[in-house]
Amino acid sequence: MGIHKSKGPYYYADYRDFNGVRRRISLQTENKQVALLKYQELIRRRNAVKERFPVNITWQTFKDKLLYYMSVEKARNTVAHTKLAIRSLEEIKKPRHLQDVTPELVQKYKEYLLAKGMGKNHINRLVQCVKTAMRMGEKWKFVPKQDWPLISELKVPHGRIVFHTPEEIDNLLNACPSDTWRLVVLLGPMSDFAEARL
Repeated sequence: MGIHKSKGPYYYADYRDFNGVRRRISLQTENKQVALLKYQELIRRRNAVKERFPVNITWQTFKDKLLYYMSVEKARNTVAHTKLAIRSLEEIKKPRHLQDVTPELVQKYKEYLLAKGMGKNHINRLVQCVKTAMRMGEKWKFVPKQDWPLISELKVPHGRIVFHTPEEIDNLLNACPSDTWRLVVLLGPMSDFAEARL
């Protein structure tokens, strides 16, 4: 199975159709790279028919449906992040079809955002938006399921620890309007420092 040349100048594709029958067709090109692209498209179409997925669902059609669905079902902030994620994904490659969005492309997207100097937390949020969008496409039976866990989150440091001086602790406690607020402060993240001072 794959591509090969026979007696003529053109490449041929050998594959099995969705019924398991072996097929051999001319790809009508002498260029190996073009032949590989045509072969991949052929296999994509075969798999789409086999799984009963739409073959030519465009990226724009999916995007319109997704954003309409999210505007009804999701919070405004989530919609805004998804729009930003889609717009920045299209900066590196605007997909023609939904099936053009693969884990490999999303990995390149993550690396692109990192190279732009964007913060890791923000990158993780945008990448997650794209993965969530693609999972919606899978749920709607627009595309076969893909291995999205391959795209790991960037590691981010935990919150920075701030050390307070005894004077700062005194000032904070003195600024509390009541004993209740003093208790809140003492039981908060800085309680260890406050206890050291007391």
